[in-house]
Amino acid sequence: MVAYSSTNGSIGPQMRFRRQLIPLILIVLLGGVLRFRHLDWAKGYYFQPDESVHTIDYLLRMPALNPYEAGAYTYGGLPLYLYLFSARFMTAVTGDVIWGDKWHITLIARAYAAIASTFIILLLYLLSHKLGMSRTAWIPALAFAVSPLAIQYAHYGVVDTLLSLWVVLVSLLSLWALEEKSGRRWIIVGFVWGLAIATKTSALIWGIVLAAGSWQQWRQTRSVLVAAYPLVWGGFGAVIGVMIGSPYYILDWRSFHQIMIMQAGKTVTGRILCTYHWQFLNVRPFLFELEQLGRWAIGGLLGLIAGAGMIGLWKEWLYSPQRRQWAFILFPVTLYFGTIGLWHSKFIRYLLPIVPYVCLSAAWPLDAVIKSSRRVGKWSIGLLTALALLHSAILGTAMSNVYRGPDPRVAASQWMLEHIPPGATILHDPEPLIILPIGSAERYQIQILDLYGNGMKNINNPEFYVQALEGKQYVVIVSRRNYGAIYHLRALFPVAACYYRSLFGGQLGYSLAARFSNYPHIANWVWNTDEAEETFQVFDHPVVYIFQRSQVQTPEQIRSTLEACLRP
Repeated sequence: MVAYSSTNGSIGPQMRFRRQLIPLILIVLLGGVLRFRHLDWAKGYYFQPDESVHTIDYLLRMPALNPYEAGAYTYGGLPLYLYLFSARFMTAVTGDVIWGDKWHITLIARAYAAIASTFIILLLYLLSHKLGMSRTAWIPALAFAVSPLAIQYAHYGVVDTLLSLWVVLVSLLSLWALEEKSGRRWIIVGFVWGLAIATKTSALIWGIVLAAGSWQQWRQTRSVLVAAYPLVWGGFGAVIGVMIGSPYYILDWRSFHQIMIMQAGKTVTGRILCTYHWQFLNVRPFLFELEQLGRWAIGGLLGLIAGAGMIGLWKEWLYSPQRRQWAFILFPVTLYFGTIGLWHSKFIRYLLPIVPYVCLSAAWPLDAVIKSSRRVGKWSIGLLTALALLHSAILGTAMSNVYRGPDPRVAASQWMLEHIPPGATILHDPEPLIILPIGSAERYQIQILDLYGNGMKNINNPEFYVQALEGKQYVVIVSRRNYGAIYHLRALFPVAACYYRSLFGGQLGYSLAARFSNYPHIANWVWNTDEAEETFQVFDHPVVYIFQRSQVQTPEQIRSTLEACLRP
């Protein structure tokens, strides 16, 4: 027992690790269940465009291994290669060619996301131990295990969860490499960083850990040669990782560079303004991200504790030499948050690589008071942390239940086939990838409301809506993607805002015939996500509205209704 006890008789890290092993296993199992449940949600339909259009479709179009030959692919090659070679492996093992079709490749991509997300739980536990927080190492693991955003993106075959795995592993390996004053370990750190870059180029920010390693080794040795190891050997490892994971960054540099310039115009500067970016106009940088992070990604109460923890960690790093290793955590996550906060696009998935670090900081308040000689606050902070984790666990479980179904779009399609007669005229809101009823749109006379056509002149033209509604028996709205952004920008699009307000209010002669939703829930309790960033809701649990004409109105009446709404 001596080997596992400290000099003052308290339990040492190794014994504590053993005592926490069973709780850790239970936490990993909990996180795994919440992630792997219902990976086959949507049952062969493709509602997540980042998964389908922007990833899997490129893989299916690749003539060889160069993704840029398939079009303007904006991510790294590593995810595509993982999915492609895994599909070929499954085909070879099972002898069944179905593993090469779009749906089965989608399932493979989702499986990688779920595996990566579950593995992060374990990495956070190990990272906490490395950082000296062995008493509270279970807190970051549990916080990430039940994170609603992490659970949601474990069900999407997109690159962001893989990216999160690599960057957390970079932080952990950096602490391991710092223990040895040689370059060999930094090659491994750099290699993993290269794999992160080969997944998504935003991982370039994590290169700051190499600079932090050089700075730390200079402080400890005052040797220029030793201080250069992390930069030189880490950089060498990164080149190898990139060349293995995404070689066409370099081999087809011209295409890659052009695509990145185009993507920067959409994502970073907003110079190329897409309609699905409208929701980000007139929002406050950083405050918007903080709200999404705290309120939806991990839960509001845990977000407050994590925020206090992050401030405390920066304070300790500045004033305590024993906490200098926190540079490998604080530097990259702060720089990354500062970078994406300035981007025009503020999709909630950009926050996913931050979530593990936020969960890590949530353990600091309790860890600090445990280590303090003062007893004041230990029970209160412990209770507050426990309540925050319980709250987040409720939200995470509710999010996981979304994938049990029924999907609102599928349910709405079934309702339409049962209640709307063939040949009925339908005005359908514009929605990428989806026209209801799914698979049977030819049964009806469907017109898409071309809001953004005619050089964006339609959207503010009352006559456009008068003509669009003429003769329509039903109006179908698949999600809040259009009306949500238009309400947000009603000063720019007053006519469109009036159209939707009048439609929902019944002033245009239509009444609500059916509404379909599948909010995150536990039994009868529902977590309403209507105020979350659009993509947190519209991909997996949108609210579908079907309106039926209840009163025939003349074009003059519709025009008069819109004009009355426009009056101040």
